[in-house]
Amino acid sequence: MEEMITILAVGAPYDFKADSGQQISGCAVWYVPTVEFNATSEVDETGAVGVLGYLPRKETFPKEFHERAMAIGVPCQAKAHFKMAVRNGQSVLKIDGCDFVTNKK
Repeated sequence: MEEMITILAVGAPYDFKADSGQQISGCAVWYVPTVEFNATSEVDETGAVGVLGYLPRKETFPKEFHERAMAIGVPCQAKAHFKMAVRNGQSVLKIDGCDFVTNKK
């Protein structure tokens, strides 16, 4: 599945060893799954009650994504590719990668 997203922010890359000894690395990416913004009520599309507007979603990307985002500039638009993953015993859609969309003039 593919969907256009707007990447709002990319956190600094991190790389550390967990207490279990596992090496953990990546960068946080905040995005909204829309290109056009419409007026919203107090319940957004994620079901958050009492929130006016859109709450960005957060995903963990490989730490190399930070360099790619720096080269293109943020905020930006991208075509996200999703795959099914298991989180806490439930199947969810997870971003598997994305291609930046550039406007050629």
